[in-house]
Amino acid sequence: MTASAAAATGPHFTNRGTLIALSARERAAMVRAHRSPHVYRLATIDGTTFFRFGDSRLCYGAKRDFSLVQVTPTSIPRVFGGFVCWGKPSPVMDFSVFGASRQDPTMHIWKLQGVADDDVASIQLLSSKRRVLSSVPVHNLVAGYPQPVLRGTARVRTNQCAP
Repeated sequence: MTASAAAATGPHFTNRGTLIALSARERAAMVRAHRSPHVYRLATIDGTTFFRFGDSRLCYGAKRDFSLVQVTPTSIPRVFGGFVCWGKPSPVMDFSVFGASRQDPTMHIWKLQGVADDDVASIQLLSSKRRVLSSVPVHNLVAGYPQPVLRGTARVRTNQCAP
């Protein structure tokens, strides 16, 4: 599929994930927090668990060090980490970890990670001069690169799967 064909039809996600069994009290807590009680675990890569929320395929999230035993009515929704809902599907949903410190105030990308649609084979991090600094393969719709990434990056590029 070409990039233009993918853009015309929209992203396609076949990894539906595994439904996390929540108790009635936990489902009610999700509804009270204005979240769908349907939470699907997509994958865990290097300590980060990726989720899909609800059945619209527009809401995804990620949480470091997730443990099912931490899910209680009082821990919902923060126990599932950060999440984003898009108005329309995006081919890549970025959950990269980045930051700076007082010792080194230059921004760094510590983990290049996220959820990508079926047509994305890899995600590349490019320098401001469009040199590839890092490339992350996408497996079962989840991309993860556990090592710290070089500084000075400017863009992310996706590579389409061969038709």
